[in-house]
Amino acid sequence: MLCDCGDLPSSFDRFREIWHVDFEFRPDANHLPVPVAMFAKERRSGTEIFMRRDKLLTCKLSPFDIGPDTLNYQLFDRC
Repeated sequence: MLCDCGDLPSSFDRFREIWHVDFEFRPDANHLPVPVAMFAKERRSGTEIFMRRDKLLTCKLSPFDIGPDTLNYQLFDRC
C-alpha cells in the first residue's frame, strides 16, 4: 500500500481520506470466514491501524473515518 497519491485520478481529490482496509480470515467449522486481524492504511497520510480479533470484537465504532468525504476500499479473495 502506497502513500503517494500522484497516481490517483483528480476525481479522488474530493475525498479527505482514502483508506485501504485488509482483513485476514481463518475458516470456522462450517468453512465460513472468521476475521482474525485487520490492517488499514490511509493513503494520503500513511496512517496505519492494525487490530487483532480480540480488539475488533470490542469496537463499537469504526477505527477510521467512514464519513461522506472518506473513501474506504477493500478487496476480498477466497483462496
